[in-house]
Amino acid sequence: MYNTITEEIIRRAPRIDGSETENLPQYLTKIYARIVSLRRRLNGSRKISAKLKRDIVELRKLANNLESLTVLNKTNSNHVSAAFVAGTAHNLLQLIRDEKYFVSEHGLEVQNVPSWISSILLFLIGESPADAAEIAGRINASPEETVQSQLSNAIRLLAKGQLGPIRAIEPVSRDYTADETETEAEDYLWLQLLLGLQQMASVLLGMAGLKQTYFKNVIDLALLDVPYNEIMIKSCYSGPYHLALLLDILQDRLLSRGVINVIPPLGTDPQEWISFLQRLAGSRPYLWENHFDAVSTGFLDQGNSAVLTFPTGAGKTTIAELKIASAVMTGRSVLYLVPTHALEDQINRDLKTLFDYMDADLLEIGGEFSDFGNQGLETINVMTPERCLTLLAMSPENFVDIGLIVFDEFHLVNGRMDRLDKRSLDAMYCLLRLFAEVPQADYLLISAMVENGEEIASWISQVTGRNCEAFNSNWKPTRQLQGCVIYPKNEIDKLKNIISEVRKKHTGKTVPAALKKQIIATPYQIYSLRNKWDPNRPNDFFVRRLFNNKLNLEVSPYWKITSNRNLVAAQLAAFFVRSGIKTLVFVNNPIAAKSTARTLNGFLEERDVNLEYFREQNARRMTSLEMELGNLKYSFFNPDFQVAVHHGLLLPMERQLNESLFKDKEGIHAIIATATLAQGINLPAEVVIIAGDDRFDEDTEGSEKLLAHEILNAAGRAGRAGTAAQGIALLVPGQIITFEDKSLAPSDWMALQERVFAKSDQCLTINDPITKFLDEVTGNDNMDLLSQNVNSLLLRLHSDETEKTSIKAIFNSSFAAFKAAQTGDDLFSNKINELIRRRDNLGTDFLYEKSVEIVSLKTGIDPKVIEQLSISLSEMDLETLFEFSVSEWIAWFFNWLQGDEARILEMFSSPASRAQLARALGLSVTSYKLKDIADNISAVVPIFDAFIDGENYETINSLIPGKSDEYLTKARHFILRLVPQTSFAIGVVSLMLKEELAMLDYDVNNIPYVIKNLATMLREGLDTEEKLQYKMNRRASLRVQIHRRFEI
Repeated sequence: MYNTITEEIIRRAPRIDGSETENLPQYLTKIYARIVSLRRRLNGSRKISAKLKRDIVELRKLANNLESLTVLNKTNSNHVSAAFVAGTAHNLLQLIRDEKYFVSEHGLEVQNVPSWISSILLFLIGESPADAAEIAGRINASPEETVQSQLSNAIRLLAKGQLGPIRAIEPVSRDYTADETETEAEDYLWLQLLLGLQQMASVLLGMAGLKQTYFKNVIDLALLDVPYNEIMIKSCYSGPYHLALLLDILQDRLLSRGVINVIPPLGTDPQEWISFLQRLAGSRPYLWENHFDAVSTGFLDQGNSAVLTFPTGAGKTTIAELKIASAVMTGRSVLYLVPTHALEDQINRDLKTLFDYMDADLLEIGGEFSDFGNQGLETINVMTPERCLTLLAMSPENFVDIGLIVFDEFHLVNGRMDRLDKRSLDAMYCLLRLFAEVPQADYLLISAMVENGEEIASWISQVTGRNCEAFNSNWKPTRQLQGCVIYPKNEIDKLKNIISEVRKKHTGKTVPAALKKQIIATPYQIYSLRNKWDPNRPNDFFVRRLFNNKLNLEVSPYWKITSNRNLVAAQLAAFFVRSGIKTLVFVNNPIAAKSTARTLNGFLEERDVNLEYFREQNARRMTSLEMELGNLKYSFFNPDFQVAVHHGLLLPMERQLNESLFKDKEGIHAIIATATLAQGINLPAEVVIIAGDDRFDEDTEGSEKLLAHEILNAAGRAGRAGTAAQGIALLVPGQIITFEDKSLAPSDWMALQERVFAKSDQCLTINDPITKFLDEVTGNDNMDLLSQNVNSLLLRLHSDETEKTSIKAIFNSSFAAFKAAQTGDDLFSNKINELIRRRDNLGTDFLYEKSVEIVSLKTGIDPKVIEQLSISLSEMDLETLFEFSVSEWIAWFFNWLQGDEARILEMFSSPASRAQLARALGLSVTSYKLKDIADNISAVVPIFDAFIDGENYETINSLIPGKSDEYLTKARHFILRLVPQTSFAIGVVSLMLKEELAMLDYDVNNIPYVIKNLATMLREGLDTEEKLQYKMNRRASLRVQIHRRFEI
């Protein structure tokens, strides 16, 4: 489970009394795997196995001997390795004892340093602060008013990076009697150590220098030569002495890795930089090894870019925040691109804690065309690539001050080999447009999945003409024990025979329920002992039974045994949740999330949890949510439930509440999620269970196999620095895997390892979707047969070579062009020339009015349809259009679409958006006919009217044809899916009208507010300027709440 760098650190540990170090990483992994199954049950009533007894002896030997070597030989080159392994051994011993939460009895004594304190300090010396923080999180602060307790608490706070509270400790003082000389001496030593920790905290916060040698003083004072029978013996306060030795070693290492030491980048004000570092040090005071290496390159200076491909949980955020601060302090603005609105919300809130001038409560604005939010860019701007492309189309001049572009989860640009994906094509086109519009900017591309980071960095360097670093270390502070659920072959064979016998005699059409109840089998887990599967070492695995009871499998309609993956995942999750372990379960669709959450909740005993404080803190949000839905019983947020869900049909407020409840130490311990959660959202999970290896499309109700990097990305959610340094990732395969012998790896598991776990987190090779785009355009003689995704980009391209965003300028800076130059591929240039020729042949300059050409260029919509829109608008009286309400615009727009399939195809260009239209009309999303949508599309107008009139979800749900459910899924699809897609379409109408008026030199200030902001008003469900302005000033307010506010 250890990454290759950590494995090498472990192997460098000194050999102790014949201990074998070459396979020590695998040995420690195997012990942890055993502990996973013992963790809940080892409570004194169950005998410890002989194997585990031998492990305990070995761990004690490693812990005690390597700890001694660490303090006695701190100049040794491998003392970091010794400290890390000693800390690991101590920690595993604590886990075997199931000491998850400690009490004050486990404190400092004059002749003893408790194991948990040793392991914290050893991990910090061993450059593994995440492990130290995890142990500290298991410790309850001592309420005792003694200097020993204060010192213990200070060490706990040091591990968690909470330096301010260390400085705030007021050391206990007391008067001593004449008989308490020994106690006074002991307390003095403890006090010196506490003062040393407080001094260290002050230095790390940039508030003081290192003036006193507290730890060395204690080392000298705690050891005394005493004469005895003509010889000198050592008398020692061994507890303070040993602790002082550890702290003295730690001080040098920790201070050198303090974030406060980061040198001010060129052009920044040193005092302003130090103030920023002090804020950062308040929550994250330590630079990890990979941070230190990255900062040492000088990449924080202006003119330096980077491609950052650290694994999940390896601290990419810290690097990004340092670079952002550098840009802001040199007078530049920042553009931060993210793939989803959920991540946009998280990044805004995270950055707000460091950059307090940011507004974290922003409206979710997508790719729609609206004047709202287009008045100019802020100092730091977080948005999706779709929104960025819209702003670039409308007001490219607003980007002139952008000096840093951060692209988080930039693997979004990766092009699929089997088809042209619009999201990846638009993301790459967005990046290419930014190259053209802001050539002076630095770039920071971030992803945990990308394998060819160095190649991407070389490309960025060539395009910008400046340095671009590739930070691709595979080290991370956490580790995952990766496993898979398997079953004994003999049990499965017996079940197959039972099914076969029943089938011979059964006369019905369906599998009998009585048979299904018999299909149970014993689950085993097979764990890889390496973080990255090595086919040359096929025996590095470990098979373990997690619990004794059998699990229900399923029988398909074709009489085949299936894995029943969601039920099995729920039963596995119940095991961990009962142990108090934070657990994430990934399923492939929202329906499965709902049912699995309900099943898991049924497996769990009631917990006596006091959520009164949580309810008080979130009372306003819960009231708003109740008004929005019509009743909280329809919400996916239920604090009385022990399990939460997380998928694309949650309201943002539901998502935030569920995440908060899960993050709370006393909150829930399980979330059932779809793949939306794997997109960069950070939650403190120790266990991840992946139910199946396919993905569901919530819009079209289709599914496809998950790729290796997607499975690894989900698995990487197990373990988070500061909460769980060691995580467990279990895959429940869609197909059952069996084994015959625990010592022989099953062939199906070997194949799974080869396909997925033989790869590192960084296993995705970025391919440029531009390549596929060029192939489709130049390889198709009939331009009418091009896909809408191809046409959408083709129509947004300038062929005029005087434009800086011309086809040549854009495509010559592409990753595809870079790779073609590297390989000497002359065909690429020919394809660009052919693309220019075909774009010219569209002839928009000669066939259409200038305003039509502009709108088509900005939106990527067929100019024929844009011209029809222009004509339809021109046929209307301008005064009438100016007086239109939002409701009247909606009616006009859908009346314009009525009966016209071509217009619907252009305005709702993605299959997902048309599937949502079909859903709103009560049609099947998998078998609808476009003609049926065209003939009935005006039927959605009353639903939109209800939405902008402030009706709640319950009412809107009742207006949509089809069967209702307990979560108002019809309304959720309509509001969360169709409304944003429609806001883009109707935004084209207002854009067209504004361009027509611009051609007439009409004063833009006289255009009504509703027209200029129509798309945003529709998206937010607000029908007046006053309500939208109110929303802008109170962005946490929900739609129904705002409408009711104006009814008063």
